[in-house]
Amino acid sequence: MSEKEPHKNDQEPTPPNFQENSENVFEPPKIHPLGKKKKPENAEIQKLRHELGIDTQEEKELEKEKLVGEILQQDGIWLTVSLPANLSKKEENGFQEFALRVDELFGISNEHRQRIEKQLGGDLWIILDNHKINELIDIRVGKKEIIETVKIPGKKGFLGFGKLPDSFEKRFTDKYGELTQNQIVTGGNNEPAFIFSYFARNGKYFKDATGNRVGILCLEFICPESRALILEKMVQEDPTVIRRLVEKSIRAMKGEMFKDPNDINTGIGGGDPIIPKWDKWDADPSGGRIYIQKEGEQNGWHEEFVHTIKK
Repeated sequence: MSEKEPHKNDQEPTPPNFQENSENVFEPPKIHPLGKKKKPENAEIQKLRHELGIDTQEEKELEKEKLVGEILQQDGIWLTVSLPANLSKKEENGFQEFALRVDELFGISNEHRQRIEKQLGGDLWIILDNHKINELIDIRVGKKEIIETVKIPGKKGFLGFGKLPDSFEKRFTDKYGELTQNQIVTGGNNEPAFIFSYFARNGKYFKDATGNRVGILCLEFICPESRALILEKMVQEDPTVIRRLVEKSIRAMKGEMFKDPNDINTGIGGGDPIIPKWDKWDADPSGGRIYIQKEGEQNGWHEEFVHTIKK
């Protein structure tokens, strides 16, 4: 008697449609049709598969969603965008900042932006425009300039006249120390803070809700080192993970940004919606181009850091 043929549902799932080449091209994997999902595996087997780096696509997607959820619920998020007064909940015109669990004085400091541009090799927007880059992801440790307290001796005076006590003055040192996450994020931990900065442009500049070409949509994610290392690995393998964070962060803060939260989906005055048009970028013949740079890498432009997303 011939052996019984395996049932279709018992067969191994189709391998993920992930392609890597010299151009770092990433094509989102196809999801298995309903009714053809693999049966749940033993927890120990799943753990072993994860340690060996042979997770199934379903397991990878679950890991991504889990990490995105942890960042949204626990880490610091800072958003910078331009809004008109008639839409802004703050009733202000121009660039505005919104945050989750981050001190209002944080923002993207001039020093932080300068470090990004120094490594990039020049003005952020000019370089991205010259190389047809839609998005930039920068990864680096959070730093703050060290301020020293200097003692200024007083004066003894003469016969009780002209006497001045010692005074103290705070001075900038042009030296920088690493920050822990809880120095930036409310409820954070004492691990080193890693900042993932995301910039988006559309054409030469990003259009805001008024139709003005303001040149920037920026989000920063302040994570503890342990979570940052996982996010960095995921972003290098699949840069669209950062897009999930961007969209979910914007949606989480829409009630703080807009008088009418529905304006999150509508471009006003010929402008783009606040959430970038990723599908449009990816549908371009050359694909959506994302540049990923990490602190410590050699300064200047590196074409090999470009990741191409094709729809």
